[in-house]
Amino acid sequence: MVRQARAAHDEATARFQEINEANPGGSPRPDLMARLQEAAATQRSARAALAKALDQLNDFLLYGIIPETSAPAANRDRERELEAALFGLYKAWARLPVPPNRLRPFFAEKFRQMIVPGCKLYKRGPEAVRHILYRSKTNVLAHLVENQRLDLSVEALVLSGEWDDLFNAKDRKVAAEKLEEAAQTEGHPEKSADQRTDKAQSANAHSA
Repeated sequence: MVRQARAAHDEATARFQEINEANPGGSPRPDLMARLQEAAATQRSARAALAKALDQLNDFLLYGIIPETSAPAANRDRERELEAALFGLYKAWARLPVPPNRLRPFFAEKFRQMIVPGCKLYKRGPEAVRHILYRSKTNVLAHLVENQRLDLSVEALVLSGEWDDLFNAKDRKVAAEKLEEAAQTEGHPEKSADQRTDKAQSANAHSA
């Protein structure tokens, strides 16, 4: 997918340069301007496709997420339903009490951009969930542990049984393991505080 996207991008860039060089100076002719605008639009689209392919490759190499190259209409409807459910979680996280160490509600902005079509980081619902699942640590899970609301986690959603048609056994296994680990921390909130302190001290030591 990356090779194909890069080839398309290189072809679109070469085409744009070819048309642009046909008008070395002065204002381009109307017909040339139309061709130039069309070539620029094709180049932008190819650049976006390449960026998406590279992002999917990165997800595969780091987290083992295999991109879905196509989805039937019925599956796409289910994906939209999942995205709506995920957006509901995003809003629920922001409504949780603001802890003393924070100045404002918790807004998982990167997560929101992954589930809202048209956003720069947008991924289809299942891919967004797997992006969260296969990361070792997330700010979202730490926030929910702090508020003792693991029922609002992406992992709990995967294990709810409502979305078994979109997630496989491996996804559910990872979700269960992460939820179990988080539940152990949930009963001992001081662990989360200690982890944040250790992380801050490590960052300060590195800066020094």
